[in-house]
Amino acid sequence: MTSAELGIGTLLQYGDDSASPESFTTLAEALDITISVAREFLDVTNQDSPNESREYIGGLSDVDEFTVETNLKPTDVSQAAALGFQESGAARTWRIFESLTGGGTREWRFEAIVSGYSVNTPVAAQKTLSFTFRITGGVVRYNQA
Repeated sequence: MTSAELGIGTLLQYGDDSASPESFTTLAEALDITISVAREFLDVTNQDSPNESREYIGGLSDVDEFTVETNLKPTDVSQAAALGFQESGAARTWRIFESLTGGGTREWRFEAIVSGYSVNTPVAAQKTLSFTFRITGGVVRYNQA
């Protein structure tokens, strides 16, 4: 039997960046949340490389820019705050937070700049507001029982 889990209930939250411990506010009605982390590789092939083959070492990690779509709520404070973050251009603490089925929590925490947003108003579907993020400094994972 599989132990796969649904993604429902996963939250994208921003920190207040001033309190200790930091408190977080949920970005209202986020839909799919996906981040992608990759490590670059450096070619270190040299005259002594074995079997006429290339050699590599791991380089720096980088996180792709990512977009999170939300259901547009014109009077929502959290969505208005995220629009303000884009206008300021400042990085702040964000996290993807989830409560685990068997108990405990898991989160991915990172500093990110809201680099852009878009509004979608289709004729036959819900209005959406999408935010684009650029992570700076990597992603840290936490698991708590």
